[in-house]
Amino acid sequence: MPPVAHAISAFLRQSETTEPPSLRETLDTQSSRRETHAKEASALEMSLASRTRGCSQFSVLTPHASHTTPSSRMDTIELTLDIPPPEHDRYVARLETCATGFVQDDAELRAYVPTNRWADIDRETLDARLAADGYPNALTVRPLAAKNWNAIWEDTLSPVRAGPFLVCPTSTEVPPTRDEVTVLRIDPEMSFGTGHHATTRLALRLLGETLAAGDRMLDVGTGTGLLAIAACRSGAAGALGVDTSPKAVRNARDNARQNEVADCVAVREGSMEQVPDTHYDVVAANITRRIVLDLLPDLAGRLAPDGTLLLSGILRPQRDDILDAATAHDLQPDTEITEEGWWAVSLSPLPQR
Repeated sequence: MPPVAHAISAFLRQSETTEPPSLRETLDTQSSRRETHAKEASALEMSLASRTRGCSQFSVLTPHASHTTPSSRMDTIELTLDIPPPEHDRYVARLETCATGFVQDDAELRAYVPTNRWADIDRETLDARLAADGYPNALTVRPLAAKNWNAIWEDTLSPVRAGPFLVCPTSTEVPPTRDEVTVLRIDPEMSFGTGHHATTRLALRLLGETLAAGDRMLDVGTGTGLLAIAACRSGAAGALGVDTSPKAVRNARDNARQNEVADCVAVREGSMEQVPDTHYDVVAANITRRIVLDLLPDLAGRLAPDGTLLLSGILRPQRDDILDAATAHDLQPDTEITEEGWWAVSLSPLPQR
């Protein structure tokens, strides 16, 4: 699943490096070590991904973190804005073109910017804007060190339930369950889509409510291939996933084989230019607001007349922007769901007059 281009010019404050913070408020863990690692991995899923939280067209939620032994190289800059929640939406809008992720709570807004995008940020302008809004000295900047996030993920990921699906990393055992669920075996390899982020769970819930046997499905910004695999495991006739990250493409293909749906799931490297000029019963995109707005004409154009467009990766305050744009493309909302400050929607074409 995307492009982050411009942003705001440059200052790098030297400071002691620390770990990325958690995107989840609480974690069920057995030890303090596992809790720390899970928090780091959860934050990375949000802050180092560039598919839905990112700056480049469909570099698809695949983090830029090194897969080798951790070094002292800085690979992400954390911006902390000491501002109240009502102000968050405005500043998310200001920073989303360069930030690959955001963490919001009642005390502050944190944004994560890859170091190769940091030169685009004009700190003085951002400081001045904050001061003009009544928040002088509200900005703190710190670099975060690169780590072997793949090893951390493997040590901390656990099965996650999302709608009718149970997402199980290949490194874990499938837990016993009384409910009838579709088990999805996923090896993330640092691609986005493990079920551990609310946006992925929202997308899976909508998919479970929408997909019918025999449907054809398109997954834009496929990451691990999770949504496409879930569709085929649920009876889809075929699914196409596209992603601009070569690593994500390889990972998605491996996961399709692991789930025995390689003959149903096709994965292509690229963006919408790799999608045939045909119609799909279900089109899914778990990407950022800006990328959704850029791609909405293409996404809507690939929908069958009675098809459904599933959008996730959207912050709740961004809902109106998406719905306004959807209406402009003759789409109407059918189902809206939220979780942990994130919003997702299923849309269908308006009836022809």
